[in-house]
Amino acid sequence: MIKDNDGNKIWILFSSISGVLILWFGSYWVIELKFSNYEQKGQIGDMFGAINSLFSGLAFAGLIYAIYLQNKEIKLQKEELNKTREIAEAQEKALRSQAESQNLSVFQSSFTQMLEIHFRLMDSYSDDQETGSQRFNQRLIMACNEDPKYFEEYVLKKMDARMIRHLFHISNIIELILLEFPEDPKKQRIYISRLVGCLAYYLLFFILKAKDLGYYKDIKSNLEHIIPSMGDLEDFGRIY
Repeated sequence: MIKDNDGNKIWILFSSISGVLILWFGSYWVIELKFSNYEQKGQIGDMFGAINSLFSGLAFAGLIYAIYLQNKEIKLQKEELNKTREIAEAQEKALRSQAESQNLSVFQSSFTQMLEIHFRLMDSYSDDQETGSQRFNQRLIMACNEDPKYFEEYVLKKMDARMIRHLFHISNIIELILLEFPEDPKKQRIYISRLVGCLAYYLLFFILKAKDLGYYKDIKSNLEHIIPSMGDLEDFGRIY
């Protein structure tokens, strides 16, 4: 299409130049053949001089019109560029929104899977007499009712090592939330509240007491994010 337009423009230019040359040479030969008297030729020359002025004026008007058309074309190109930019910005916004939706979907899937792991870990604590959750809760109750002076010793020496490590999995879930919404405290609270809603009463109370132990010093800051979602902390003093 572009090549056809360029060819048409060249053909029009060639035709225009050819027409002007033919008209110029034709008028010269007509005057030479028809008028032999130099006085008559002079009169005709004067007449063509006036016509030349007219053509000069027309040429100037044509130049002004060409500038007008050029400005109009530039304006249209500018409008087209603005529309193209708006379309590009809209596409970028749509892609960004799509990426955010995909990231949120991946996060929610990971969050759900880690909650499922939490419950599977609890099931793994079972023995011949108790289910995993029953045994876990019983050990948590015993730990929290222990004399504060011996609390750490009881946790580290008398509790199942897997149960002690359970808080690290809880910390990993909190870390996932914090990494996904680093600058959005509202969404952090929403998902941490959902996590708290999935945790047993006794586990929450144990976290509240055990977070200050040296064993959990590396995850203490994560565990403390749970506290605002626990409600009235005094209620956690009534363990039984």
